[in-house]
Amino acid sequence: MRRLGSVMVALVLLAAACSGDDGDVSAEQPDDGSDDVSDDDRGDGDDGAADDGDEPPPDDPDPDEPEPTEELFASFRGVTETSIKVGVAVPDFDALQAAGISNYQGDAEIAFQAFFDEINDEGGVHGRLIDPVYVSFDFTDATTQDEACSRFAEDHEVFIVLYGLLGQSNLCLTNLHETMVMT
Repeated sequence: MRRLGSVMVALVLLAAACSGDDGDVSAEQPDDGSDDVSDDDRGDGDDGAADDGDEPPPDDPDPDEPEPTEELFASFRGVTETSIKVGVAVPDFDALQAAGISNYQGDAEIAFQAFFDEINDEGGVHGRLIDPVYVSFDFTDATTQDEACSRFAEDHEVFIVLYGLLGQSNLCLTNLHETMVMT
């Protein structure tokens, strides 16, 4: 359960990282003093412009009208205009059982898929749906972990891997393939 909580934190961080909106910050204009008016520049108030008060009020946004959407684009490996590829490392608990280690934690794929479905049903992450890629590996066999690394990074080109592999095998993802890992 603690691991699922960590994964949820990872997805929140993923959502923040994939956001193209850094807030509504506008650059301040330098003050060139052009709106400073001296007594000599004021004149008699007749500058030739008609000020009859019939100027239309500024456009107020319609509260029922949806806000304009941000244009989405493919910004990084595994991120397209419509989706984010998220890798999930799925441990082979049967292999652990065969090695005499009783550590069954349930079907990780079912748990993650339910979580991703809920996120996607709510519109995804900033309009992008999560496209999960599940790769199984054997905790007791480093070769299967290296193969999982290659499948995530080279075959599927995922944005991030959740759940992770073991120790040095995670370095295959982070150092060799520059892919984020959240364990």
